Amino acid sequence: MQLPQTRDTVTLERTELRHDKHKGLYRIVTSRQKTGTHVSVLIPPDVAMEALSVMKLNESHKYIFWNSGTGTERTVVTNWQHDVKQTFVAAGMPDGHSHQLRDTFAVSLLQKGVPMEEVSKLLGHTSIKTTEKHYAPWVTARQDRLDSLVVATWVTSEHGAKAGH
Repeated sequence: MQLPQTRDTVTLERTELRHDKHKGLYRIVTSRQKTGTHVSVLIPPDVAMEALSVMKLNESHKYIFWNSGTGTERTVVTNWQHDVKQTFVAAGMPDGHSHQLRDTFAVSLLQKGVPMEEVSKLLGHTSIKTTEKHYAPWVTARQDRLDSLVVATWVTSEHGAKAGH
C-alpha cells in the first residue's frame, strides 16, 4: 500500500478508489498534489473494505474521508494531522508523525527486496534520486549485491583461493 502525503489522503476522491475486477483487487489511482506525479497502487483488501464502509456513510460526498460542505481543505488537513498525532500519542510515540508511515512503507518494501526504482514510483517521487537520498541506507540487499560483484572480479590465485584470502 502506498501511503500518500496527508493532503493527498484527506482529499482522496471516491472515484480514485477503483476495483480491478480482473485481479479482484482494489487500487488507488490519483496524482500527487505536491508533484503532479501519477500514482496507481494496490491497497490491501481489508483497507479497501474499510474505505468502502466509510464511503457508504457519505454516499453523496465527493471525498472518501470528508464532506466538502463547510470545511476547507486546510482545516480538514489540520484536523487529520491532529487526529494522527493523538493516535501516535496513544500508542506511546509522542514524537510520531504521519510521514513515518511513508518511511515505514518504503523501508519495509526495500528490506523485502523491492527494487529502489519501484519504491520510488510507489512513493510518487519524480526522481529516483529523491528516493535514494532518503532510503539508500536501508537497502542492505543492494550492498550485498555490490559486494558480490566486487568479490566475483577478484583474480583467483593458482591454488584456487581468491586473492586476499
